[in-house]
Amino acid sequence: MTMKKTKEELTSLFNMYYEIETTEEKLAFARENLFLDKKALSKSFNLITNKEEKLDFIDEYIENSTLRSTTYTENTNQKTSFKNEFVIAFTDNLEKLAFELNVSNAELRVITYILKRMEFGNLISLKQNAIAEKIGMKTANMSVIFKKLKQKKILIEDEDKNLYMNANIFAKGLNHKMKKEKRDSLNRSKISTDIISQSF
Repeated sequence: MTMKKTKEELTSLFNMYYEIETTEEKLAFARENLFLDKKALSKSFNLITNKEEKLDFIDEYIENSTLRSTTYTENTNQKTSFKNEFVIAFTDNLEKLAFELNVSNAELRVITYILKRMEFGNLISLKQNAIAEKIGMKTANMSVIFKKLKQKKILIEDEDKNLYMNANIFAKGLNHKMKKEKRDSLNRSKISTDIISQSF
């Protein structure tokens, strides 16, 4: 009977995977170490013929495994996991958000709504009018709130007009566990100011 890997063993394997440079070696490592004791995943992995799609499949598996924060209790083989989605909050900057940036209740409602729905890497693919409708707010008021959140650097807009939640306050996903596109998004969303400090 194949024993389930502990959280520490999985973390070690994931780190080893990301240190591998060539595609062929990555695929071989995943086949032999990540999916060996997971029949359904192994079958799905083997059905994929495109190498890039295989790499995406692996990245998705690692990302999901990491963010579930699943741990295995020694000797009992029982597991505990968080049932709800979560984001990482950096408490120093979170405190500043409340006491120095003077976030209003309306702004906090918008932030909370976005946090649950933003993508891994902190990219926000939500329209202001859609958020306004969902939380029962006038579109004009939502526009003012977005402007204030951008001025406070809680929301970050890049040169291509992509919008992010500042990862120095909240982060969805772990930088070294995500595929490159998501890592780049997370890094673009990290902005420090006189008030907001660099978190990672």
